[in-house]
Amino acid sequence: MASEGPDSSPSIAARLFDLPEYDWAFARFVKKAIDELMIRKSPLLSRIKAVPSSSIPISRNTMPSGEVVENRPIIMALPFPVDFGDAVAGVLATITANIDIAAEEGLKTLMPQIYDYMGRLCRAAGTATDAKGEKLSHELILRSFENVELNFDENGQPEMPTLFTSPAVMDAIKALPPPTEEETRAWNAMIDRKRKEFNDRRRRRQLS
Repeated sequence: MASEGPDSSPSIAARLFDLPEYDWAFARFVKKAIDELMIRKSPLLSRIKAVPSSSIPISRNTMPSGEVVENRPIIMALPFPVDFGDAVAGVLATITANIDIAAEEGLKTLMPQIYDYMGRLCRAAGTATDAKGEKLSHELILRSFENVELNFDENGQPEMPTLFTSPAVMDAIKALPPPTEEETRAWNAMIDRKRKEFNDRRRRRQLS
């Protein structure tokens, strides 16, 4: 019976048949799947263009008041268990379920920080509305738009800004009853004031 040489040990054999390119390919696939699923799950992320970068600097926005709003890079570490037995057998149900779980965890990490940054920008710009615990209502929404500068098209119709908010707030907006006649009149009066302000700004730009 022939004796085994030093190169036939299990550890050497494992290294000989270790194919790291497969590991990298799987890791790239999982990362791309999680990123794409996060984008599809979040209307806000779907509107933000992703730009690959070798480094992510600290962003700083200087407001008209001179206040600087700083935002540091967001670090995400998402646990992703892999059952290699299922992977080898071609059973993908566990992998797809874990991708979905990782995407949800990623959104729970990322979105609150994005909303916090946007809130800090709005407060610094003077466009934020402090509800002070007040329940969402048409009147509160009206007060929020009072702080926002609106533009109008050539027909005098308002170009309403895109609303980005948390799912909970969006659900509360959808659950609001129809506005009363008084609330509708107040809204139309606000639009008329904003239209006049827009026309005044446009005339000043044309004269300057």
